Amino acid sequence: KAYNLYANQYIDLGQNDSAYYYLLKSEKLFLKLKDSLNLSKNYLDKSYVQLYENDYTGSELSSIQALGYFKNFNNRQSEYLALNLIGICSNELKNYDNALIYHNKALDYVNKYEEIANSKLHYRASTYNNIGYVYQNLNEHKEAVINFRLGLKEKNLLQDEPSIYSTIADNLAYSKFK
Repeated sequence: KAYNLYANQYIDLGQNDSAYYYLLKSEKLFLKLKDSLNLSKNYLDKSYVQLYENDYTGSELSSIQALGYFKNFNNRQSEYLALNLIGICSNELKNYDNALIYHNKALDYVNKYEEIANSKLHYRASTYNNIGYVYQNLNEHKEAVINFRLGLKEKNLLQDEPSIYSTIADNLAYSKFK
């Protein structure tokens, strides 16, 4: 577990190469100990590092691995995060159909589970933004605009998460311009 803590410190410092090194060490240890819960969290951390380093295929694989373990623990928020990451990676890999499938699964989690829907992190708004962004990449701007507007309707979004609000507003303006 100490390796994973080191990895997270390096993630916070933006030193992804060191973070990845410790994530691999902790992955081996968690596998050896058959510690599925910590292994699943480790895979999710690894997925984020891979995403930040533009390793979309690796990030997608790590998210899929994490998701497989999270389902055993009813960790809904982590399942949401894994689904979301798979959608983001699929979009970056230009696998738009898969991206929409996973972002819609993530949206289903937001709508189904209160602890995700009521989060101050505004997962619903983020998910609508991600869906809109996929449609933007498909040059389906009318559909993108619909999703961006749904994201901006989130109560207290501007106050709680101004960066998400501004991202969605920027994406909305771009699609309206197109």
